[in-house]
Amino acid sequence: MNIYEKLAAIQKEISVPKNNVNEYGKYNYRSCEDILAAVKPLLEKTATVLTLDDEIVLVNERYYIKATATLVSVEDGKLDTITNCAYAREEEVKKGMDASQITGSCSSYARKYALAGLFLLNGEKDADARDNREPEERPTEDNMAKRITGTQLKTLKTKCEADKVDEAYICNTFHIKDLKELTGAQYKTTLDNWDKVKAKGGK
Repeated sequence: MNIYEKLAAIQKEISVPKNNVNEYGKYNYRSCEDILAAVKPLLEKTATVLTLDDEIVLVNERYYIKATATLVSVEDGKLDTITNCAYAREEEVKKGMDASQITGSCSSYARKYALAGLFLLNGEKDADARDNREPEERPTEDNMAKRITGTQLKTLKTKCEADKVDEAYICNTFHIKDLKELTGAQYKTTLDNWDKVKAKGGK
């Protein structure tokens, strides 16, 4: 079999149930370790080797872990490979973790999706569908006075793009230079009055 036939055989046979439960988000998931455990017998069966490599890359002043999963086959002295890459962004700060733990967690996440893409393991719940807010991001009186979170900023920018709202209109309303300067209270006011924002701030 050539490398593509071997990969097809693995994709057909591999099964990785989501046996882990995230108690915070109330969803089931599979881990990188689960995928590796399931694929090892199939690697032996197809005479292939799997390697995983990480690389730290800088994109727009933020660091990402680029994970590469490579399936390797050697037959008749010929080396054949197929690779798949996935990226995960490192958080600048994550509660309860030091720098090495943040990088390790990010690496596991990127590797899992590199493997999932290579072996066609679909059905994983998308990160954007989860409520990943830390307790300090919840709408308390104190947080309403703080600058909006990265998640809130992304939500607002997505709404602006979808409804063709000029971000400058919102900035001018609150006398700021950039949406990331909005407070939690201003963010809530903007969303609560979104119909008016669309009507007046439309491009």
